[in-house]
Order: sequence, then structure tokens, then C-alpha cells
Amino acid sequence: MSTSLRCSRCGTAVVATSKKVLDGQTLCPSCYRKAIEEVKLAEQELEELLEYARELFGITEIPPDWLEQIKAYRKDKKTYFGMRATLYYYYEVVGNRADPDKGLWAIRSYYDTASQYFAEQKELRQSNTQVDLTPIKRTVIMSPPENSTRKPKYNIEDL
Repeated sequence: MSTSLRCSRCGTAVVATSKKVLDGQTLCPSCYRKAIEEVKLAEQELEELLEYARELFGITEIPPDWLEQIKAYRKDKKTYFGMRATLYYYYEVVGNRADPDKGLWAIRSYYDTASQYFAEQKELRQSNTQVDLTPIKRTVIMSPPENSTRKPKYNIEDL
């Protein structure tokens, strides 16, 4: 008697010979490929976050406690891209001074605020694309003044 295997993500039946296991989950081949791509993307985003932190704080090595903070934030469902965006928001947009002694505390305190800021920016960009900025051509016809007091006192041809 054989047990049927199901993909942990999509729920489709998986043949034992084609099953793939990743992080203790049984996956079908297509879900496995997607999961591998997600892992590679997460690794790339982590490297970009660490590189940005090195550049921002002017350090060469990331302290081990910062790596622990990043792992803890990741467990709290914060993305690496979101963490990087939060640092950008707090130090570049708001204009606070980057102090390596304070660490990455701004991520915990300003993650939601930064998310709102970038959502508003995205909304503004979308609304700005809908605005028609082509100039309107208008013809203005001017007539000479009819008031005798506004007529010039001198005739240019006489001068």
C-alpha cells in the first residue's frame, strides 16, 4: 500500500520519483524551481541590504549582532528589500545621521512608516502619469487702446 504524496505548495499529487524536498517540504518540480528562484532572490536581496548598510554606515564588516537583528526582523515577516527601503527612508529621506553605534534599530521603529511613504510615492507616480502635460495652444488677439489718455504722447516717426 503506497501513500500518495502531495506538493506542500500547490497540493498536486507528486510521484515519488519526481518529488523534490526543500526545507522539509515535499514539492512538485515546478514549485521546487519557483522555491529555488525565491531563495536565490532572497540571498541577492540580503547581499544588497548588507552592502547598503556597509556603505551607509561607513563600515567594512557587518557586526554579528546586526545579522541577528536582520534574522529576527525576517522572522517578523519583514523583507530584506523592505529593510533596505526603511534604512533609505530614515537616513536619506528624513535626513537623520547614520550612527553605527545605534545599529539597525530604525528598521524596527520605522518599517511601517517607510512602507506607507513608499506606497504614497507609488500612488503619486501613478496619478502623475495620468496628467496630460501637453501645452495648450491659445491665440491672444490684442487691440490698441481706445482710451485717449493711454495713447503715446510722442510719435516715433517724428523723433
